[in-house]
Amino acid sequence: MDKNNKKSNRPKILILLSLSLIIQSLSSVFIKYAGTYETLSKEFIFFYVLAVGALGIFAIMWQLLLELIPLTTAYLRKGILYILILLWSVLLFKEHVTINNIIGSIIIIAGISLHGMDEHQLCAGFFGSLCGVCLSDSSKTVRTDGAQKYYL
Repeated sequence: MDKNNKKSNRPKILILLSLSLIIQSLSSVFIKYAGTYETLSKEFIFFYVLAVGALGIFAIMWQLLLELIPLTTAYLRKGILYILILLWSVLLFKEHVTINNIIGSIIIIAGISLHGMDEHQLCAGFFGSLCGVCLSDSSKTVRTDGAQKYYL
């Protein structure tokens, strides 16, 4: 795959990864909403079905992602889920952020950034590695079936 084609796939991979994480985080929101209603009420079932549906969509997107990027790269980015869920809890449920939440979020971001900068020598800065925006030529691997995966 030439360099231009690889660059054109980068935004698609990033969008798929971001959407999959947002959808998975929303499943937690739906479960929390379901828990505010009486078990097996219409509202409870509605939010529970939304949560299961979101997880189903996430599972399909995750499998597609694993065809494009290595498991270690994709799984490491799942740490962003904790930050997204924290964000949803503050915005939707008016929960309070503690110093431990902030420290934990900083550790997650630092870990993702260090992975991108250390293992793959990719980055044009902190947020580039966090979001997986940068790809170097050495970030491509070819599998035995001829398909290519990219490290983000």
